[in-house]
Amino acid sequence: VYDELLCSLQRKSVLKTIAKDVVRLQSRWDKVGVAIFREIEKASGLSFFSVTDCYVVSHLPEIAISRPLTLRHSKDVDRLLYIMVHELAHELLTQNKQKVALYIDTMFATMDPAFRHHIPVFLLQERVVTSVFGRAFFLRQQKLDFLLPEGIIWHTVEELRPHFKKTLMEFLSHDGLVY
Repeated sequence: VYDELLCSLQRKSVLKTIAKDVVRLQSRWDKVGVAIFREIEKASGLSFFSVTDCYVVSHLPEIAISRPLTLRHSKDVDRLLYIMVHELAHELLTQNKQKVALYIDTMFATMDPAFRHHIPVFLLQERVVTSVFGRAFFLRQQKLDFLLPEGIIWHTVEELRPHFKKTLMEFLSHDGLVY
């Protein structure tokens, strides 16, 4: 846990605080990680070029960041797995930027860049989480998303969902679908 160094300067012991929760997260990841990777690639029509370590830290202004893949500590392992799927979707799209950027920028040209880049991430996140954990799990987690600033994006995603039939790449390359 790399924020142990940061917290040692403040004379706080982070490892004792989060170690048990990280072990719980690792245990769950060991059971579902392969399925998550497989489902993200299947739903997107893209492949990961590399995988990365995931860091869990106690002090992070954001809930998570994609590079390096870092999650803010939470005792809610389900939430962490849900967020991890979101960040892995970001990472996959970043690794395949040359294939997807033009489609995203064209299809959602009138939208704010942060908004437009979250639409495909949310589409993937919903498909993957529903496939791996079930619809009820997804809906519980999505409720929490509505409390976040980017939660408003889910309304657009819901309008676009009927067009996301096969893979994200097929959805993005669909002629004439501009939002």
